[in-house]
Amino acid sequence: MVVDKNKDNELAVVKLTTKGRFRLLDYDNGKSRYNSQIETLDDEGKSIRVRVGKKFIPANKNKDMPQKYVREIKNKCLYGNTPYKQENHRKLEELKKND
Repeated sequence: MVVDKNKDNELAVVKLTTKGRFRLLDYDNGKSRYNSQIETLDDEGKSIRVRVGKKFIPANKNKDMPQKYVREIKNKCLYGNTPYKQENHRKLEELKKND
């Protein structure tokens, strides 16, 4: 799930899972658990971008998550009780440094 992006359309994402540490209590449209790590690079060390037929593929429109949940996840990753808080702040600062 995309939590932020910069002007070059490089994405900051949080992976939704079925076994993550945190859970969206009243979200019931697909995977509702997540870990509190924000990712800005793919497994090859490249910026995450929307690429047709590649690694990051946007979900169908009927599976779009409401902004309420996106804000909740982003706030939990940046300000919640998580060991990745400082790392998440650093990653978002790097992403936004040229905006």
